[in-house]
Amino acid sequence: MAHIIEMFPESRIRLDRELRFPEHEPLWDLLAQVSPHEFHLRIGVIAGYCEVILDGEYTPSEIDKLCDILVTRLQEKRTGFKLEGIVH
Repeated sequence: MAHIIEMFPESRIRLDRELRFPEHEPLWDLLAQVSPHEFHLRIGVIAGYCEVILDGEYTPSEIDKLCDILVTRLQEKRTGFKLEGIVH
């Protein structure tokens, strides 16, 4: 069955789930300083924590790809393993 309403893109849901791991507690403290309503600022904080450089403005589809990249980076930080071969 096709989705009738997509509330949030799957990449943003994956990012939210990854952020819940206790290994990311230092990031929680940083995110607590940014309003939950400031999604783009929160993405910037997460990108900084993951050492991902952002430049310019992004389309919604580019933000979805960025969320996937951030999920991968967060998983690498959490597990200590480089997840090579994953292309977004």
